[in-house]
Amino acid sequence: MTPDEISIELAGDVLTIRGHHEETSEEKDKRYIRRERRSGSFARSIALPAGTDPEAIEASCKDGVLSVRVPHVAKPEPKRIDVKSEG
Repeated sequence: MTPDEISIELAGDVLTIRGHHEETSEEKDKRYIRRERRSGSFARSIALPAGTDPEAIEASCKDGVLSVRVPHVAKPEPKRIDVKSEG
């Protein structure tokens, strides 16, 4: 698959990946013509865990392999508040 055949969408906390691929081949000979068509599509939806950064999602495609990187936002460390004694 090529990047043009892939669509990635984020709606709320659900990441949806869709793809559609079509391939056509033709072979001609003096006695016959052979035509083949192959097509296929897929869709996958993944619920993202809390704490992901939707603005930092990255996707890349290399040698037909799709990689989607969803970074997790670091949780802030709890802040300790000292209680002061009055009088």
